[in-house]
Amino acid sequence: MSTPNIFRKSGTLTESELRTKLLEIEAALERLDLLFFDLPGLFPPEELVSQHEDLEKEIGSLRAALAPHKKLPVELLAEIFFCCSTPRVILPPQANEPLLTLTQVCRTWRELALEVPELWASISISLTEEGTDAERITGITEQWIARAGAYPLSITVQCASPYATAVCANSDLVSGFIPLVLSHAHHLQHLDLAFPSAKLMPILALPAGAFPRLETLALRPLLLLSDMTTLETGYAAWHWPSNAVAFDSSPLVREVTYSPIPMFKLAELEVMAGDVMERAMAAESDVGTHPFFAPAFPLPWSQLSTISFPFTALPAEAWCAVVTECPGLAYFEVAIKPEGSNQPGPTPDPPLVRLDSLHYLSISAFCGGGDALLDRLVAPQLTTFVLMGTLYTTASLLAFHARSNFALETFIPVMHIPAADVAALFQALHALQTLIILAVSSEHFPAAFWARVGRADLLPNLAALLIRPTDAQAPVLVDMIAARWEAAVAGLGPGVSVGFCDVRPAHLAAVNDELRRLEKYAEGGRAVDILNVC
Repeated sequence: MSTPNIFRKSGTLTESELRTKLLEIEAALERLDLLFFDLPGLFPPEELVSQHEDLEKEIGSLRAALAPHKKLPVELLAEIFFCCSTPRVILPPQANEPLLTLTQVCRTWRELALEVPELWASISISLTEEGTDAERITGITEQWIARAGAYPLSITVQCASPYATAVCANSDLVSGFIPLVLSHAHHLQHLDLAFPSAKLMPILALPAGAFPRLETLALRPLLLLSDMTTLETGYAAWHWPSNAVAFDSSPLVREVTYSPIPMFKLAELEVMAGDVMERAMAAESDVGTHPFFAPAFPLPWSQLSTISFPFTALPAEAWCAVVTECPGLAYFEVAIKPEGSNQPGPTPDPPLVRLDSLHYLSISAFCGGGDALLDRLVAPQLTTFVLMGTLYTTASLLAFHARSNFALETFIPVMHIPAADVAALFQALHALQTLIILAVSSEHFPAAFWARVGRADLLPNLAALLIRPTDAQAPVLVDMIAARWEAAVAGLGPGVSVGFCDVRPAHLAAVNDELRRLEKYAEGGRAVDILNVC
């Protein structure tokens, strides 16, 4: 907390002087009361009333000035202000924003608040179509940041759906924000922007050294479905440019996220996914122009604890070279570009990369190649594992677990798991607490697997399950849920929270019919949630 510069100014009365003045005015008020009541005819009543009101107001002001909180040291009062304010103010501020309330108590408090830059240095903006005036909000943001002075800034700006769709069609709607960000690059500490990619590129085009105080960075291009099919221009325009050096020399940066926000439903992508995959894997030239694939780019990798590039695919070898430089990597979210297999003769096994701090791993293999990364990693502290895409082999997954010996808590497979491998895979992941199976079919999972989950001899610690069932699969799932809930009612184990996600319309009636078998558990607060998130 910086020390505010509002100590006692020249001409301000001391506490002793204030008390003396208060006594004098109270005595004057008492004399006026005697005059008003004992000799009412000497002065016009309205003049007595006016004098009486003036003295009462002055007494009120003096008593306020002598209030106990006025004795607090300025530094302590500033610290209290900081504790009372929100960690990140949402602009434009609401009428009940604590910081604004503090500034309206009295002049002294307002002056103090304006002298504490931390109070104004962290802001969040969500642009929506409900009365959004981006130009007006930009002006408010400029005023807010000006009060922060040279203090390190934290800025988050996002375009909320459905306003984001309008911004994609007309990016000029948010033109004012980027120059504002650029003008304060030298004292940005945390930056998180969700804008059309064309508006983010000027930030990436800044020279080396532009962000000397930056610690965390998140750029989130708004990604249209058309961006997934444009192959004529080579690497997609929404990728992190290979020549961007603005952040490569930032000495404090430790988290970098470049995570496009899809402006389409997953079901829409599923419709075109086969075509994308087919073109991507057809020939070497086509692979090079797949919209997911990107050229390598520089960043201060050795400093990073978070690397999140979920839609920017590089070869596994390139990512391995990166993480070899990252001794403190804790969060790793990447996409894989498959490498060519035309190398003559056998090749030696590449060295393993040990990541002792890694607790979150997410791999997206849009066209294969995921095993090439898994086969290189050792991650003994891994707790959350997300796999998306195609051509992962169960052998690679089991080998990764065996050499790492992690106790996985959350597993999110957005991939195909062969029926013959289901039991063996989840036997290895026996410590799981959360299992989320989204956007892929799991109806081929053997009924015996779900029966074992119901008996809790497989996944005994499972506390949450989110799955997309089919009508044929619903009976065995409901049997499993009933078995776990019945055991919980009997005090023989914890219950499992279950959600059915994005049930296809053709299957919904049959699924709902099966769920009626679970209605008897409703009195205990147990029910399957029906969700639509994709």
